[in-house]
Amino acid sequence: MVGQRPLKPLIGVRIPVGQQNMNEFENENIFVGPSQIEGLGVFAKRNFVKGETVLRWNPKALTEQEFKNIPPEQKRYLFKLENGINVLMQSPEKFVNSSDSPNTHTVGQSDVAIRDIKVGEEITSNYPLGD
Repeated sequence: MVGQRPLKPLIGVRIPVGQQNMNEFENENIFVGPSQIEGLGVFAKRNFVKGETVLRWNPKALTEQEFKNIPPEQKRYLFKLENGINVLMQSPEKFVNSSDSPNTHTVGQSDVAIRDIKVGEEITSNYPLGD
């Protein structure tokens, strides 16, 4: 779905149970905050141009046993890579919401802008929604 950078806390964000460490989800390019689409979302802190990598994923590869034991509230963050490996998306990439008119698409393990994205705009993708 990110390199380590100095992080700033997000102030005034209502954080769902189990997601209290929001300050770790911000860098000079993006931040996580309340979304009008659903729950939390990822937002641009700067302008991105078409073709630019917006977010690099840092998913956790799961063993078959770990995959079977994922708690129900975490299942929405599961993703199968092209090589068939099941991964658990990490923050901040797990907060990228799906959209019928996305502004990014997946290239490898990154979200890449398919059009220019303005500061403050929510980063969205068009990924299949599971049951």
